[in-house]
Amino acid sequence: MIRQLLAVPYFGLLASLSFAQETAHLVDPIPPAVPAKPLPKLAVAPQDILSTKVKDLGDRKLIIQEIAPVELPPPPEPPAPVEMTAERRAAFEARRLQLKQRRNLSLSVTVFRSERYEGKVRTLFCWRSPDNQRQFKAWSNVDAMWLTGCANFQTPTAFYSLFMMPSVMDIDRWEAFMLRRGLQYSLPDFPELPQAENSFVVAAGNPTSEELAPIEAVHNLFKTEGEKMRLSYENRIRAQREQAAFLKANPPTPEDVVIRYWRIQKPVANAVSEEGGAQ
Repeated sequence: MIRQLLAVPYFGLLASLSFAQETAHLVDPIPPAVPAKPLPKLAVAPQDILSTKVKDLGDRKLIIQEIAPVELPPPPEPPAPVEMTAERRAAFEARRLQLKQRRNLSLSVTVFRSERYEGKVRTLFCWRSPDNQRQFKAWSNVDAMWLTGCANFQTPTAFYSLFMMPSVMDIDRWEAFMLRRGLQYSLPDFPELPQAENSFVVAAGNPTSEELAPIEAVHNLFKTEGEKMRLSYENRIRAQREQAAFLKANPPTPEDVVIRYWRIQKPVANAVSEEGGAQ
């Protein structure tokens, strides 16, 4: 019995090989490969610790302490109200007309890796219509994992907020896993992709030009920011592997968990004075 990993019907090259060449750029900086340093711990003098409860967790302790109230800086003053003159209203309207269309883009992607592709990948993009009534699929030759860490990007006409659910399938490892168990295996049913860089073909849904725009924008983003995204992704993967290797060689010692809190004295509403009557 042949096990088919994934079979997706496709309807020829429904996507134009030279789709709209709108430039696309990242809005936010890509997060660094090295994780951010932890926030400094709250320093509390021994005399400010009012009570302590300790629970033994086996390899460490949970310590809950009530401390004396900590003086926090006052909240900033609200800005002064601005009078909405005719000139200000006209300027506001002009800026509003220049705002780009904002779109929330939810993508489900599966990246297939194999030495058969000479180091390249195949990505299956899945997305839905703006009214969430129809689903579309497209095969691509970009590595969608490069998009991880990218939250917002824009084109000359739209601003996209990206939410992505990625997964990776290593075909070679999966094939070896199947063969070790005596199971036959066949490659996914990949369509013929254009030779052009950053190309895709629609596999399901027959989207309109408006519904296809998000995937075109993603591929245009690869054209303009692909090298930056690739380096960032590879640096993050390398940093994760180095961190995992370091922790394996130097397992951390479990530390006690310390939770500190203080009580806030709220003013009593409708307090009654000694002379009587509410204050």
